[in-house]
Amino acid sequence: VAAGDWEAKETATASLRWLEIADKLAIHLATRGVAPELVQLDGTLAQLDVQATLRDETDETALVDQLESIAQAMLEGETDPLLVRELHWKLAGGLFAAAQMARHRGAADESIGLAFKADKQIAMARSPRQNALSGQVLLGGLYFLVGSQFAIAKQDHDRAVSWYTKALGPLE
Repeated sequence: VAAGDWEAKETATASLRWLEIADKLAIHLATRGVAPELVQLDGTLAQLDVQATLRDETDETALVDQLESIAQAMLEGETDPLLVRELHWKLAGGLFAAAQMARHRGAADESIGLAFKADKQIAMARSPRQNALSGQVLLGGLYFLVGSQFAIAKQDHDRAVSWYTKALGPLE
């Protein structure tokens, strides 16, 4: 897994088993009130990232619901502007991973909808990370994903070109 060998079936199976155990542990800790919400959020983000990398046809809906629920609970009443921006940034990354998962299972409408939600979270984050390489990769990948969904799944090439053009900025 650490070497990135996601293609080996036994590695992928072991990874999914590890994620299942980690999720059960996070739920167990949360029900006992000992797991900070940020740990739960990061665990859900990790699950989305790994699932998106595996490129299987797993439905992302439950993980997105969990991610949004944790983030919403954390955002309610939060007064630290840096933490609020960080939460929006993390949520954007998770929604992008979920959009990729939806694309892998052929759900173009869901993929586009999740990408739009991610784009909204990026705007709310107003993060200096957008100018860093990792932020540019996120933005470029997100916009390219939307463009490809419009081009391939929707056959709407005008909208695809507008999203591809948007993707060029961060990817140049």
